This record gives sequence, C-alpha cells and structure tokens, in this order.
Amino acid sequence: MADQRNVCPSGWHVPTDEEWTTLTEYLTKTGNGFGGGYHNMDIAKSLSSKSGWFPDETPGSPGKDHLINNSSGFNAIPSGCRLEDGNFHKLGYYANWWTSTEGGTAFMQILTGEVVKVPGGLLRVIYNDYSYVNGYVNNKKYGISVRCLKDK
Repeated sequence: MADQRNVCPSGWHVPTDEEWTTLTEYLTKTGNGFGGGYHNMDIAKSLSSKSGWFPDETPGSPGKDHLINNSSGFNAIPSGCRLEDGNFHKLGYYANWWTSTEGGTAFMQILTGEVVKVPGGLLRVIYNDYSYVNGYVNNKKYGISVRCLKDK
C-alpha cells in the first residue's frame, strides 16, 4: 500500500479509516477505556500524551488528570490544525490525523460554521474534553497531522 503523496517513508502508509477502527476496537476490547464512555469507545485518554492538553473536568478525557494519559503508548499530541488561511487553530484542544480514506462532498467550516460543498478527507480526532475518538470529514486544505503505519 504505497503512499502516492510521499508523506510517509518507504514501507509505511497513511492508515485507512478501517485501520483506525481496528486500533480503536482493539483498545476498547483490551480494557484501555476509563469505563462508562460513549458506546464503550472511551479510549481517548489511553491514546493521549501526558502533556499539552488544555485542562477539562470531563471524566475520561485527555484534559482531566493528564498525567495518567497514554497507557497505550500512542502519545497523541494536541497539535490542533492549520487552517486554509495559514493560521493555527486550537493548539492544546485536540489532536487529529488524516486517514487515506476519501470523505464526502461537504463539511462544516471550522471558523464560520457554514457547510462547504467540496470534496473532503476523512480524519480521526481526539478532543481535550471527550473520552472517545471521533471521525469527521474535513477540508483537504487544512494542515492536519499524519500518523504513518508500517506496511505488512
């Protein structure tokens, strides 16, 4: 599965949404959640780094008791994103990664809340105040992190 955009080194690729689902399901089944989260997908804390998160009191969120984060070793850093205008948005509030899966034909613009009808890409997100991992379609012009996965 070669990455045609050359964002990953040789022998690695940007994971598909299905591969992300494999990770999240594995972490859920192996007890990496805090217990009682949304559809048992309360694994955001286990994926999140121990620093950099904006504080929050939501049980099981990366922003609460951040020193017990990262039990999985994934070390998600809350990098926010770079918007189309070049400005950075919400550093410390969320970590997100592109998948190689194409998204829909419309998404909501972060700053304006307007629905934009252009092709988007599917990404995965962890917020400082949620206990689960979200999936969204977003603007391909946004600067969003990439996590590479070793080819089989």
